[in-house]
Amino acid sequence: MAKKKILSDHKQKGKKLIPIMMQGNFLSEINWLDDFVPELFWIACVQKKLGYKTANEVLLELHELYLEISDSKYPHNIFSSYSSLKGHQKSKLLDRFKSSKSYDKLLMGIKDLQYFYPGHPLEFLYSNLELSKEDVDLEFIKSVLGDISFRRSKEAMYAQALVLYVAMATGKLIVTKESSLLGINEIKEYPDTEKSRQIASSIRASFNGILGNKDLTIRCDWANNFWVRSFELERPHINLQK
Repeated sequence: MAKKKILSDHKQKGKKLIPIMMQGNFLSEINWLDDFVPELFWIACVQKKLGYKTANEVLLELHELYLEISDSKYPHNIFSSYSSLKGHQKSKLLDRFKSSKSYDKLLMGIKDLQYFYPGHPLEFLYSNLELSKEDVDLEFIKSVLGDISFRRSKEAMYAQALVLYVAMATGKLIVTKESSLLGINEIKEYPDTEKSRQIASSIRASFNGILGNKDLTIRCDWANNFWVRSFELERPHINLQK
């Protein structure tokens, strides 16, 4: 049997050899503000309302139910994944989640988003519940958006960490025993310790792989609608640091 040539799965482009992972559309070009912020905004809202630990527990429970009910084609708890749920799946998830103590906590965590961003992927959780303008705070929305507009901010790192934490807890992301991601909860010390900064670097690299993989993420209208609505509410102050 003929031996496979070294780098035979690479594609030559000029003088460069392109690895298979970077060929075609496997990894798409991604942008922090355009692609990441709309997917993480809801997580940042919940974490700011409930605190890091409680928010992570609530969102893990929600996503475990999602994975049971959905076809799991979109396994990660970025916001657009919930857009893949069909009508009967949304009803089933709502019925199951309502019996949990986490339900009311999540409603509190996303109530401002619910009011100011109609049509968001988890709108169905509110069912027939209504909010008035007195129940919500636009300044909270603006504050969260400002917090996560810079990818290396503490709040943005917490939100990215949550996606990976849930992926590991549900078996959708397998890491080696040498991986720094096993100490992911130490991100709570970010950016004050050297170890938390190392973990943050691993989180950013791993998160790029998740959101850049078109096979693992759903592309819906949420990201565009999010920014259209944000600018309708008020032109936010965005930190354009990279």
